[in-house]
Amino acid sequence: MADRRDRLRPARSGRLPRGGGGRQATRADRELRRPGSGTRRRGHPGDGQDPRFRRGCGLLGHGREAARTPPAACRPLSDGHFDRADPGSDRSGAQGRDRRSPPRAFRVRLLQAHRLRRRRESVHRRRLAEDRLLPRPTEERCPDHGQDPGRAHQGSPQPHEGKAVTAFLSPVLPLGRDETPTSYVSRHASFHRAPSMREFCRELGMDIQAVAHGDAETLERLARLTGASLENLEANCFRAISDGANRLERSYRGERLRITCLHRNAIRVCPHCLADDHRASPELGEHAAYGRSTWNLSAIRTCPIHRAELARIDHKSLKAGNRYARHDFHHLVTNRHGGDPKAVAPGGSAEPSGLERYLLTRLENGASGELWLDTLPYYAAVKACRIFGCVARFGPAQILRQLSEDDWHTAGSAGYDVLREGPTGIHRFLEKLQASHGHSRSTNRYSAYGSVYRWLVFEVKDPTYACIREIFRDHFTQTLGFGLGRGVFGEPVSERSVLSIRAASLAYDLEPRRLRRILAFRGLIASDHESRPDDRVTFDALAAKTLLQDIQTSLSLGAVADHIGAGRRDVTVLERAGHLVAICRGGQRDAPLGMYVFRKADVDAFLERLYAPAANPRPASARVVSLHEAQLRLRCGKPAIVGLILSGRLGWVGSATERRTYASLLVDFEEVERLLRGRFDDVTPVGHAARELGVAIEHVRRLADLGHLRLQTRRHPVNGRHTTTVGNDTLQAFDETYVSLRNLCRLRNTPAPALEKRLKAAGCEPALLIGEGAAAIYRANTVKSVLAKQRRRYREAHTAIEG
Repeated sequence: MADRRDRLRPARSGRLPRGGGGRQATRADRELRRPGSGTRRRGHPGDGQDPRFRRGCGLLGHGREAARTPPAACRPLSDGHFDRADPGSDRSGAQGRDRRSPPRAFRVRLLQAHRLRRRRESVHRRRLAEDRLLPRPTEERCPDHGQDPGRAHQGSPQPHEGKAVTAFLSPVLPLGRDETPTSYVSRHASFHRAPSMREFCRELGMDIQAVAHGDAETLERLARLTGASLENLEANCFRAISDGANRLERSYRGERLRITCLHRNAIRVCPHCLADDHRASPELGEHAAYGRSTWNLSAIRTCPIHRAELARIDHKSLKAGNRYARHDFHHLVTNRHGGDPKAVAPGGSAEPSGLERYLLTRLENGASGELWLDTLPYYAAVKACRIFGCVARFGPAQILRQLSEDDWHTAGSAGYDVLREGPTGIHRFLEKLQASHGHSRSTNRYSAYGSVYRWLVFEVKDPTYACIREIFRDHFTQTLGFGLGRGVFGEPVSERSVLSIRAASLAYDLEPRRLRRILAFRGLIASDHESRPDDRVTFDALAAKTLLQDIQTSLSLGAVADHIGAGRRDVTVLERAGHLVAICRGGQRDAPLGMYVFRKADVDAFLERLYAPAANPRPASARVVSLHEAQLRLRCGKPAIVGLILSGRLGWVGSATERRTYASLLVDFEEVERLLRGRFDDVTPVGHAARELGVAIEHVRRLADLGHLRLQTRRHPVNGRHTTTVGNDTLQAFDETYVSLRNLCRLRNTPAPALEKRLKAAGCEPALLIGEGAAAIYRANTVKSVLAKQRRRYREAHTAIEG
């Protein structure tokens, strides 16, 4: 027994569905009870069996249930199929029945006949149905009607008493390549001169919406009636997804589409393709042209075969909101151009855009996975390309509802150029938008990124765009500084790669102006930060994390002075001496004037190290003085004494008060004096060496250049300045070997010219002549012998005179 779904059942409702001539059923029809009740009504069978046909209800009835009612000339068999009765028998299916029709049903039939007269050929609908629906035995093999597109199957009704038969449409048209089921049915409706495509579907026991939505049973029935390939029908249909949450989605060649991806108020055709159809099958006339499935896609505006724009066809029935008119392809094309599809005006020549080539290749071969767009469904890829292209082509401030279809097409091509590179291209696109928008105070994410960001915010319920939102989130965390409690797309940002001054000041409870100075001093923000507000100046959060934590607990110059019990001047001197380390130091190059910032931990460590020797016992002979008194007596700076303490060279320190501060520090004066004064034991300042040798300082440097002396740079123990010194070993060796003319004059108490004349007279020449006059240097042994001889001669001469 055949499946129950193949049985042709009568309508149970006593009221005609809408569309049955636009009229309601008669009162007798409304009062008709359910089958099997046994109630006799006028004009209806009273034997308790189901009526097989109602007057004025069309050939096969109306609605989804009534569409299964067989023709009046057919009678049901036991296996669920139907066979034709004797042509001479009563077509109502009930002999001896009252054939009088109710008045309202009679008017309905008159109205239907009047509508049929307005068509090209006035033929009774029941006779047309008998001509186009032919019974065929199921054991016979149906011919393949797609082999010869120019011949339509012809046949004549023949009774098959007692045999299982099935209905077959005759004649039929060949199914075109990539033809949609709606176009196929539309051509048959016109070919068989049906009042409309909707009425034709009813006569065949199908629903027009089921054909448009790609219902499996309906397509199977259509393939059985026409002999077309079921595989080709299913491949070119836009099947509605039955899930209640996705009732607005369609499935086409394995891709997910939404109704926004399809043309709704118009259709687009390629005039060159229609002309090719007529040239290929001239015997079919106007029924040779058919609609391709790709023409229904709103993203396809160019024919890839003829490199021409698709022509747009508007129809008044579409504008009036007739939901069935958009499926009747043949009716729209022929009525628009006087019954000749070849009269469609061809569009201009155009090359397919990058997005169109990608979509056509994807629909033909499937998503290859080579491009990042392949990870998105079809509808999401098209939507993303259009939105990104809108911002790229028309700017962030463009309002989407003001764009025309041509603008959307242009935007889709521009967006494909951005998204074809995947996350890299999106990051580059967002950085370009951010750089071009500037850093004004009125800038926000909506104004900087425009419709693309607004679209992602409103599409947040669709998880398909999660990958795009993740790319935006990475870009925002890397380029924008977020404050506390703020996030991206409603989700908080856990890790911040970039912070703004405003966000950092709120997160770490810092004063923005002070934070800006510190960051500028450390070189963490751009040099042009002064022209931008706090929320537009960003820096690396990871590189500044430790610095921000230190600043959070840092101390200013005055706070450090109060903390260690010293003056501000003392703190700056200690910092310049290197005993205190500042995060931001005032007085340096590019540093804000008077800006000192110290870590509290460093200040506490300084005090701890300063009083570390206090644990040692105090010497009995210690001469205890304060730090300030030791500085005055030794005429040195406090950092010099503090340096001795921090280096561990002082054995003891103390505190004058219970609280240990910098001002209450006590030291042993004799120990400090010994350590400070003993620092120049092996060297002599260059000035002292010049006076000792009896020459000028420049003459000492000249002697050092000649290799007789060794110069060194040492820090002065009193003033702490760097001083040039002479090694004592070289100075002593030089003093034993040489003597200057100035020192000779001082020893002999003789003027320099007279002494020089005497030495010259004695034949003693200078050993080193580094200057004129007193700069002459003689060998000490030579001068000593010469002067000794002259002394003996003088004594001898003086003795002779006295004697």
